[in-house]
Amino acid sequence: MSRAPLCDAQTIDLAGDGESNDGPASVRLEAVTVNALAVAGNMPLDYDGAVDGLVGWYEVNILQGPGAFALEAQGFGDFARAMRVKLLREFSPLLLGAVGGGTRVR
Repeated sequence: MSRAPLCDAQTIDLAGDGESNDGPASVRLEAVTVNALAVAGNMPLDYDGAVDGLVGWYEVNILQGPGAFALEAQGFGDFARAMRVKLLREFSPLLLGAVGGGTRVR
């Protein structure tokens, strides 16, 4: 670790298609932003892992830190598009108005 360069920001990215079923109810990490990508919406009818309103659950239970946001992919076929949007947003300069709480992007 001593050879690692200094970072302007520390970000953890979470992507998933369901709610947590393991670990503590909530974890707060000092000076770390946690963003989320929820795979939901247009899932095949036989897929029973999708959770309606998953992006809202992520907003309440996962997001933390300055500028944190949640994105929603409309099924696994939409994952690549949503991931590109997410990465572009993470690498863009933080806008002063975005410093508040978490936000949802579709």
